Amino acid sequence: MWLDGSRHRLQSRPNFRRLIRNLHDARTWTDTLLELQVLDRFATSGFEIGIYPVVSVNGKPKTPDAELVDLRSETAFYLEVSQLHSSRAEQKSWQCFHRITQVCLEAPVGLEHCGAILKDLSSPHVQDVVLNLRNVVQEAHETQSFRSYAEDDAVEIAIAPRGDHLLQQWAEERGLKPGELRGIGMTQTRS
Repeated sequence: MWLDGSRHRLQSRPNFRRLIRNLHDARTWTDTLLELQVLDRFATSGFEIGIYPVVSVNGKPKTPDAELVDLRSETAFYLEVSQLHSSRAEQKSWQCFHRITQVCLEAPVGLEHCGAILKDLSSPHVQDVVLNLRNVVQEAHETQSFRSYAEDDAVEIAIAPRGDHLLQQWAEERGLKPGELRGIGMTQTRS
């Protein structure tokens, strides 16, 4: 509904087709969708919109995302739309969480996991945890029994056959539920 309304409001603007092409491009669609949202807000607020105008800056051609003209004051300005990306620390936390979580999610059918990554780990430390956790998963699968892995107040994860009472008890003691993994600012639940 919103996208259709935006298309209708902006389709008569020069370079609108280029905006639509960018929406269909896997490399640019997220940024272009944000541009479309921002431009639509300005359009519904009474601004005249120019999409991807070519302007000269110090004698060199530049292409901002838009030219906006306030029709009441006839003031024009150029607009670049951008979005904040996660910091390196956030990316590192996510990579750590993802690599450890992936081991649990790839466990053989019938096994359930639970646990927490309590602090950020260096890449070599994550690699060690992943190797050790794979061994714990393998043991739990071979013995069809509860196994846990804990290291230096950094990681504590348990694996057991689905419905295992020891996993349930272990999870409750830590304020978790079977199928839940927590990390710094992240939670993954597998139902």
